[in-house]
Amino acid sequence: MENKKKDDTATLTAQAHNCTAAYVRSIVRGDRKTNTDLAKSVQDTYNKILEAKDNLSKPAESIPESAN
Repeated sequence: MENKKKDDTATLTAQAHNCTAAYVRSIVRGDRKTNTDLAKSVQDTYNKILEAKDNLSKPAESIPESAN
C-alpha cells in the first residue's frame, strides 16, 4: 500500500498556522472553543480554504463575445 500524504483542508490549515491537523479538526468539530486568537484564526483560515476549494470545483462563467 502506498503511503501518500493527505492534502486535506485541516492539514493545509495546520501548516499555515504551525499547529497540528488534529488541533484544527478539534476546532472545526467544536471539541475546542474558539476563544483564543489562534483558534479564531485557524477557524477563519479553514473556512477560506474550503471556500477556495469550492470555487475551484465550479465551472468558470463564460463571458459573451459582445462583452469584449
